[in-house]
Amino acid sequence: MLTLTRYTQEEVDQAYREFNGYVSDLIDRNRADPGDDLLSELTQISDAEDGRLSRDELVATVRALLLAGHETTSNMIAIMTAMLLADRSRYEDVVDDPDLVPGTVEEVLRLDSTLSVLGGLPRFCTEDVELSETMVPAGSTVIPHIRPPTGTGSSSPTPTGSTRAARTAPST
Repeated sequence: MLTLTRYTQEEVDQAYREFNGYVSDLIDRNRADPGDDLLSELTQISDAEDGRLSRDELVATVRALLLAGHETTSNMIAIMTAMLLADRSRYEDVVDDPDLVPGTVEEVLRLDSTLSVLGGLPRFCTEDVELSETMVPAGSTVIPHIRPPTGTGSSSPTPTGSTRAARTAPST
């Protein structure tokens, strides 16, 4: 597993073991008291013993659903906040008129999806490099950000300063 954090591979592996334990306990609690939800449905498929979904596949699926739901939501909240604060007048417009929130959310999703970073793989800097007037030290991990095409019919321009390079501290 690629780690983009300051944590060692051993620490990351331990965190994954603990998270798998949490998911396994969640499945067991749901099995004992099923509800009308996706986890209950997946648990029933796993319990059918017809080979459709093994216990390990169930744990992996639930883990992926939890992580994917959390990551995309938290990343989009951070992106929207950054875009609004990059141009204080936009932020103030939304605060002054809450009816703008739905359109603002749609515009941010269109302009800067967390999926845009999938256009490139994380890169490890082997030497100091300057990116967008920011010095990134050797040993850092950067994730490229693919900007949306211009002229996409937006009524407002892409916020200035939205080019960013996510980096982490070098592993120790």
